[in-house]
Amino acid sequence: MFLTKEEEKMLDGEYGEATRLAMRLIVKVGEALGAQKLININSAQVSGVSYKNIGDPGIQLLEDLVRLGGKSKILSTLNPAGMDIKNWKKMGIPKEFAEKQLKIISLYMQMDILPTCSCIPYLIGNSPKYREHVAWAESSAVTYANSVLGARTNREGGPLALASALTGKTAFYGFHMEENRFPTHYIELKAKLRYPADYSILGYVVGKKIKTGVPLFSYTRMPPDTECLKALSAGLATSGSISLFHIENYTIEAIIKNKQLQDGKSNMERIIVEERDIKPVFEEYKLTTNPDLIYIGCPHASIQEIGKIAQMLRNRKIKGDIEFWVGTAANIKILADRAGYTDIIEKSGGKIITDTCIVVSPLKILGFQKILTNSAKACYYLTGLEKLDVGIATLEEIIKTAVEGI
Repeated sequence: MFLTKEEEKMLDGEYGEATRLAMRLIVKVGEALGAQKLININSAQVSGVSYKNIGDPGIQLLEDLVRLGGKSKILSTLNPAGMDIKNWKKMGIPKEFAEKQLKIISLYMQMDILPTCSCIPYLIGNSPKYREHVAWAESSAVTYANSVLGARTNREGGPLALASALTGKTAFYGFHMEENRFPTHYIELKAKLRYPADYSILGYVVGKKIKTGVPLFSYTRMPPDTECLKALSAGLATSGSISLFHIENYTIEAIIKNKQLQDGKSNMERIIVEERDIKPVFEEYKLTTNPDLIYIGCPHASIQEIGKIAQMLRNRKIKGDIEFWVGTAANIKILADRAGYTDIIEKSGGKIITDTCIVVSPLKILGFQKILTNSAKACYYLTGLEKLDVGIATLEEIIKTAVEGI
């Protein structure tokens, strides 16, 4: 692999031991994947934040990097933690877990990594421009950045994204290369898609069908909004390893490359998605009894979603035996506070939870067994890893389940 003089110095330890170790990891991975060089990146999104996921060995690694002088060289943000950083007691998080989680956040901050604790960095200040190279680890954010923003990133593992943060470098391979960003499958949409949950399931279905590759979706009559696009991104990255998609005449690269895509369409594998592909997933993930926890926000809810939830809950009461959580980023909650959305949701009996997601929080410790959500990603991980009873529904259906007298 070719290295610049500066990169050689980094690898030789002239910029510190933490930088040397991080550079060594990036070079080794790059060489294994056939990269010919490294490139500069503008931001990193680091995963491996929840104590539930990384445990004491993860804390030890972070302590070592801090001791060795590790500092982020670029804008770097964090994935969700295992709890609401400020309001963990209200969640019922045990003190021992909270202390370990707070230590993890502190260690990242000592390396100049921003404690955003959100899976939607693109909505809270870390939003790369078209063709900008980044190194992100959150799978749904990777797919969104590549597809909707037209940025360039591979689906990095947590340690590799952290290494990129500490060096400002990544290996030049995969979706950083223009020739790898063309579609491999044409997805003809015949199903009616109206809600984020529909797009979440669409991504889940297509991910299961093709596993890897780059799907090109036919244009829909109702163009997806931000909420639907992030739901689609999460679904694709969950059941498959899909980090890039295009929508005809809609996403940025599909517009720019329209003629090339149309010329190459005959060579793509064609897949038709109909109502009969979408509906069975609603049946697969269906609760037979009332949930003990309702969760909206996987990926984290935008301010528009929170506003819609508040509107639907205004002057209504959530059933007393149901916990109702809306997960979002801390600075989006500040907007919700100012807009009066938080007050409406809390008066109804719900909570806005920041910094965390039910996929990485210790739900079993908290005693929850039956979860209702509008996220196929949450369903997939909570049933597969946690063995919980999880159902999926549209937001409108969820509110009907949650609210008294409906």
